[in-house]
Amino acid sequence: MSSDSHDSQANGGESPGRPARVLVINDDIDFLEFVKEILEQQGYEVACEHDSSVGLDRILECPPDIVVLDDGMPILDGLEVLERVRRFNDLPVIFMSADCTQAKLGRAKELGASACAGLPFTQAHLLDVVERLLAGETIGCDEWRR
Repeated sequence: MSSDSHDSQANGGESPGRPARVLVINDDIDFLEFVKEILEQQGYEVACEHDSSVGLDRILECPPDIVVLDDGMPILDGLEVLERVRRFNDLPVIFMSADCTQAKLGRAKELGASACAGLPFTQAHLLDVVERLLAGETIGCDEWRR
């Protein structure tokens, strides 16, 4: 996909000129920086949070356009965060897990994950899923897995 296509998608259908806001929640700092770099290169406004409870607070205070959420975190795991988010917001959430079992994916789907991803993933695939979700497309947990 050309950079023009990515740039047009980076606004996620939001206000013209405002890039889509992405919140990445993961306790792995290297992973946060990796995903942030990928998304910022495509014109997204990216915020990162390594503490899942603080990430949940950020969603409550100023909801982003989309969330990239890791499962395996201390304090609140990704499923707990997803469950709490769905109590008040239906924003797109990409649920990522290194433990990509059918039970885990089924629970994420049941809680309303917009897409599910096993780790590792490719940069192209992440960008494709973010763009599709921001465009309002339905993906679900059955389509995108490793």
